[in-house]
Amino acid sequence: MIERLKDAAKRVASRIREHEFVRVISHHDADGITSAGVICHALVRSGIQFHATLLPRLDEEIFNLLAESTREGDLLLFCDMGSNQGEILRKIQRELGLEIAVIDHHRYLGEISPGVSQINPHDVGIEGAFEVSASGCAYLVAEKLGDNLDLAGLAILGAIGDKQRMIGVNREILDEAVRNGIVTVKEGLKLADGDLKEELELSIDPYFKIEEGIGKFLDDLGIDGRLWDLSPEDEMRLADALISRIKMRASEDAIADIVGDRYILHHEVIPDSIKLMQMLDACGKMRKTGLALSLCLRDPRGLDEASEVRVDFQRRVVKELEGVDERIREREGFRYIFAEDRDITGALAGGIIRYLYPDKPIFVINRLESITKISARGTRAIVSSGIDLSEIMRIAASKVGGVGGGHSIAAGGAIPVGSEEEFIEAIDELL
Repeated sequence: MIERLKDAAKRVASRIREHEFVRVISHHDADGITSAGVICHALVRSGIQFHATLLPRLDEEIFNLLAESTREGDLLLFCDMGSNQGEILRKIQRELGLEIAVIDHHRYLGEISPGVSQINPHDVGIEGAFEVSASGCAYLVAEKLGDNLDLAGLAILGAIGDKQRMIGVNREILDEAVRNGIVTVKEGLKLADGDLKEELELSIDPYFKIEEGIGKFLDDLGIDGRLWDLSPEDEMRLADALISRIKMRASEDAIADIVGDRYILHHEVIPDSIKLMQMLDACGKMRKTGLALSLCLRDPRGLDEASEVRVDFQRRVVKELEGVDERIREREGFRYIFAEDRDITGALAGGIIRYLYPDKPIFVINRLESITKISARGTRAIVSSGIDLSEIMRIAASKVGGVGGGHSIAAGGAIPVGSEEEFIEAIDELL
């Protein structure tokens, strides 16, 4: 199956080589940003000019953007989106005369638009929700465009951002990166490196609600300093103490993820994969997409600003998580909550399902001026019971005039403002 996926990567790379200019459109989360980073590196090295834009979703607004930045015959390359938007792709081909290629890992219905070159793991029987991210697929394309082995660290970042495990294609990419000295794997507590008190107070994945306060918690353990400076014994003592605090409410996945492999990146702007992934995700969600992409292109000048964006974003998520118990609502088959912060919908959903209420799917609803955003999250146990949040989101959103999709374990949607209660009833009926 992996060889068939590499064949698809070869076809996409061949389509790219036919053009002197590529218009890149990618998703604005960590996986989408790293996907664009991988491709933009590969384009520069191939002598191909590009114009890249990171977006929260692919909808009709794309037409004005493309009309101003493309010419007939240009190649439009979608990353981490596109497979499930066949109608939009066909309209782009018809009205703008653009050639299209897609690098995606989301499950989709029907056939990809005719004439579109695509790499998508679901086409070859590989589960895109768990075994390979969009950045991993982008890396396979980059490999076919030239010597781009050093970009494997970005592919690993994208997989981490999408909460994937190092299995399947991800494992193959990681093993190759380790053999070539691009990534080093070290087992330990999976927190961003930095002052322990600050990082624990900021942490949203893992999320710790420690009643006596982080400072007293660490004082009682007799542990302080930076994570990477701790002795192995102190690190494991800290990990055990943290697990004891979350195990009553957190999902099995979240508990298992507290300790594991950490990835040290030898070619990126900082070696800490967890902190860099968090910077990228925060910058994307806070509409600092150019800053995020510049980090993937290894420009260190934005690190201070990106660090500030990360801190602000994670503080906002922590604040929302602290008030969840008072505001969450429950139906027989799911829970939902109306979020107050427009930028943290997905992060809030992830924190709730992994650390607070893991037994039922969670839908986080965020009313904006023109649309209402929805983020849905489950756990591996929920998905194994037969629930597919991508399908549920697609069907429920379409019933109220919206759109939705994603993965079985994590999905997103957009619905008209005012249709929230009807959407909730549709979810209730489906589940």
